[in-house]
Amino acid sequence: MISPGELRTWVSLHLVPGIGPRRFRRLLERFGSPERILGASESDLLDVVGVTPQLAQSIRLTSNRKHQELLDRELHEIEEKGVRLYFWGDPDYPQSLAQISDPPCVLYVRGQILPRDEFSIAIVGSRRISNYGRTMSRTFASELARSGLTIISGFARGADSQAHWGALESGGRTIAVFGNGLNVCYPRENKELLERIVESGALVSELPMNTGPLRENFPLRNRLISALSLGTLVVEAPKKSGALITARYVAEHGKHLFALPGRVGESGSVGPHSLIREGAVLVQSPQDIMRELESLLNRMQEEKGEKTITPVPESVDRPVDAAIPSDLSESERRVLSCISDEAMPMDEVTRKAGISAHEAAGCLLALEMRGLVARLPGMRYILSRRC
Repeated sequence: MISPGELRTWVSLHLVPGIGPRRFRRLLERFGSPERILGASESDLLDVVGVTPQLAQSIRLTSNRKHQELLDRELHEIEEKGVRLYFWGDPDYPQSLAQISDPPCVLYVRGQILPRDEFSIAIVGSRRISNYGRTMSRTFASELARSGLTIISGFARGADSQAHWGALESGGRTIAVFGNGLNVCYPRENKELLERIVESGALVSELPMNTGPLRENFPLRNRLISALSLGTLVVEAPKKSGALITARYVAEHGKHLFALPGRVGESGSVGPHSLIREGAVLVQSPQDIMRELESLLNRMQEEKGEKTITPVPESVDRPVDAAIPSDLSESERRVLSCISDEAMPMDEVTRKAGISAHEAAGCLLALEMRGLVARLPGMRYILSRRC
């Protein structure tokens, strides 16, 4: 168990601008502890590869009042939010992260990381995702979480949020990796999702508590998504997408890469299709992923002496049904079951549901208010999952 004094030196060094995980680790390998790093002379610091005069000076200035006030605020917010810190080299540091070339030296976790989270799959995709992508992200996450896998994603709008919601709605676990500090909810509309994840999983970041959502931090987040999971599924991704950055890390980490095919000509299909051409496993159902991971999961379970993963049912008549809220009325369920990712006129919804036009209109309005369907021009309706 780390002492309060050791905790303070770890966080103090972590707050030094520009230190980064690789420089932090080189310093630890050279000096042995944050305390000795903070007490080192400027000339000794400059002997470490990658340490610039500016960085050496910043480390030497950690004892000044401004830095100490910043440190006090950081420690207060860590305690206030119930955040646990994991330090590189500690026995309880996540082993999946320890194995990559640039593991975070300080990892912030709100919620709980459990041993069973080693059995995990990442689901990533575009922020501007189609209705098809929303449905698939949510459905795959729901079914894989139901089988016992933890769902990992990046908390962004679109595919990431759908994956988290799908895992939660099936009673499973999910881990959200932030590209900002844990004291910042980004995007803001995900506040409810944030609180649900804390109850049934964990929020993870390597950044100080109040770090904003800066563009340069998201590739760092993507490497953690890859590292924490056994494999990654790319649902939809245009030519330039953070999901494809995650895919590159998957290859670097030697993990399994899966891609969901989409419609030819759609911008969101470009990424998955290019990954498939380059060797990613084409998947059309959650069962495809479970079959691909079967030998690895069996070996891991044998090593741990426990059986935590169950097969995904081979047949799911309508994938989105796994994510239908349980508190809908019978009429609302009938209406929702008629709607897909293809726009449908209201009169056709009424005919398929077998109810009156007046009742159908009321159900559609209720479903629209719940964020389950979207109304298009011409009184046409389409599935629209919460983002």
